[in-house]
Amino acid sequence: SAARVVATNTIRIARNAADFLPAAEAAIGYPIEIISGEEEGRLIYMGVASTLPANEGRLVIDIGGGSTEVILGRGMEILKVESFSIGTVPQNAGFFAHGIDGESFEAAILSARSRFEDIAPEYDRKLWTQAYGSSGTARAIGEAIVRNRLGDGTVSLKSLDALKRCLIEFGHASQIELIGLKPDRATSIAGGVAILIGAMQEFGIKTIQPVEAGLRLGVLRDLQLRA
Repeated sequence: SAARVVATNTIRIARNAADFLPAAEAAIGYPIEIISGEEEGRLIYMGVASTLPANEGRLVIDIGGGSTEVILGRGMEILKVESFSIGTVPQNAGFFAHGIDGESFEAAILSARSRFEDIAPEYDRKLWTQAYGSSGTARAIGEAIVRNRLGDGTVSLKSLDALKRCLIEFGHASQIELIGLKPDRATSIAGGVAILIGAMQEFGIKTIQPVEAGLRLGVLRDLQLRA
């Protein structure tokens, strides 16, 4: 089952990390800190907020390979941050490993919605005016929509549905050929689209704007403030 696959991969990653970290620290000469999902969300938000209007209320979503961070804030102030254990890698392994079809897509979206539904009411829609996607996944999806003239050209549910139908027509990740989509993104885009649709449905997002800023800029901003 998908749960057993995720659990097995988690154990393998933990074992590999235990072997890798000491060797990596010795190689670079500096300690390596493993941050929590919440800390990752805080840094992501700092990176995004540093490039946007100071007083804007915003929702930031970062869909990664192993987790998704959702952050609510105003200006540089973080009002709420949550990290969800759902990412493109397990989503693809669990639902699209053998192909991309309508039934698998709906199951993947429903799975994503179930992760967000309990916490979504705490992200009061009155507190934010714009939603942003800070991950490479969000940027790849946005680029695919624009370059292939899908839906209304923005990252909306209408455009995501059009992209979903395209992916279903390709039938398998190895067959995906979309203008502007890099091969390394093709293997995970179906899972990313399913997660993004689920998040937008649960959080009441009409459109989401991909941004370049994210974790790396947030780390630099954090180091600057500490200095």
